[in-house]
Amino acid sequence: MRDNLGAVEHRLTTLLEQSPDLVAKGADRWLAGIATQLDALSRLSTALENRIAAGEPITRRAMGDAVLHGPEANIRGYEGEIRLAEQLDNIHALGPLVDTDTPTGVRMASEVDVATDEGRVWHESKTNDIDSQRGEQKRLEAQARRQLYISYLNPEYWVDDIPPQVKWHFMNGVHPTVKARLEAIRIEDETGHTVDHHQIEVIDHGTDND
Repeated sequence: MRDNLGAVEHRLTTLLEQSPDLVAKGADRWLAGIATQLDALSRLSTALENRIAAGEPITRRAMGDAVLHGPEANIRGYEGEIRLAEQLDNIHALGPLVDTDTPTGVRMASEVDVATDEGRVWHESKTNDIDSQRGEQKRLEAQARRQLYISYLNPEYWVDDIPPQVKWHFMNGVHPTVKARLEAIRIEDETGHTVDHHQIEVIDHGTDND
């Protein structure tokens, strides 16, 4: 995990050298996140060393799955978002928080990984392995539906009277069933009518040479 984090940090440094303006657009959250994960790994290392010194067995259960999976998942998330930012032009904001109230009074909130073209396009980075995506399908669909509703129902995010496009990038490939289910999601407008022209675009980066 330390090696992976070091590679992510190097990737981010290279990106910011090429596009220093991204710091003011939200890349500072990546810098802070990497520092946080480095601290978490240092604490994990200390805990492991203490167990070894005490002659205790080192097992995943003993350390706790959450301790091991937390930093690993976060590092993969940062790596995916940075890879995505490298491939996009006209970046408007990184990690902006978005929200809206539905017609029934329900508050919805989400985070946009990368917004481009003055906010016209919202990009989401996903680093889930293909084999795990089916098990996470309901969670993915719920997030996709939430982003569609927020982008459509809150006119604050519209540009030139058009709601933002929502594009999901699966950086390590996407399961065909998950892709089909996400692209089939439709939302309803304030009157309860289905909005056929506002949907998720799924982009498969599994064949990228990176």
